[in-house]
Amino acid sequence: MVENPLIHLSLEEEDRGFLSYTRGVLDRLGSSAKATFFYVKEEGLSSLNFLTPKPEEEGIARRMDALVKDYFEHYELKIVRESVEDFLRSWEYQWLFLRYRRTFFRKALHERVIQSLDHLKLWIYKGGGVHEPKEICVPIDLSNRSKRQVEFALSLAERFDARIRLIYALSISRMRSKVSQSEYESLRSVKEEEAKHVYADVLHTADLPLELIDGDPIKDLPKHINQQDCHLIVISRRSRQEVRPVGRTSLHIIRSVKCPVVVL
Repeated sequence: MVENPLIHLSLEEEDRGFLSYTRGVLDRLGSSAKATFFYVKEEGLSSLNFLTPKPEEEGIARRMDALVKDYFEHYELKIVRESVEDFLRSWEYQWLFLRYRRTFFRKALHERVIQSLDHLKLWIYKGGGVHEPKEICVPIDLSNRSKRQVEFALSLAERFDARIRLIYALSISRMRSKVSQSEYESLRSVKEEEAKHVYADVLHTADLPLELIDGDPIKDLPKHINQQDCHLIVISRRSRQEVRPVGRTSLHIIRSVKCPVVVL
């Protein structure tokens, strides 16, 4: 399922939790391929670490090795000197594992990858994530992209013996203050039936319950997910309404949820 994983290191203490999580995930997925770990020398520009001098490349390699050897037996180390986009574009890897980080002065690495490299799938770790998820949440938009999300979530659920929750936002909450309560309930009922019909048509092979919320995808989906004790989220890069390389909804979910996120 995950061959030749590419794993980003920031050489911070938090990398240890990330490496332990990644090792556990790869073991459960049955991935025995040699992993490649990379450090980006420009990383200092996006964190406060730029206030202190960076070690020479030999020192960087030693620090990388000291971290990785506690969790992996077979691996390769890379120090990226050029643009990280150019480096990632030159590799034939499909999966990139990285730790979610808030950054200053420039976009975070996961945002840069999502926006410029369609061939890469991302597995984004957030602190405290469990490497054996039992609740996998899949926010879907009932487009053909949702098929890919559900198929991947089903394969994960089989590996982890996990439960899948499909979630769809009806996007009608803004109408609550504009119509009467009875009109709102009637509108919600109509939208629910429409969603169920589209779900049956688009995902007719998936025998999974569909969880409907009447909130906004950007504002309310992350809140709902965080209340459900989800251990992993599987999202698409953008919704059917958005034509940009990555949608606002997907980026907001990545920023706002508490658990790790897979981006397909």
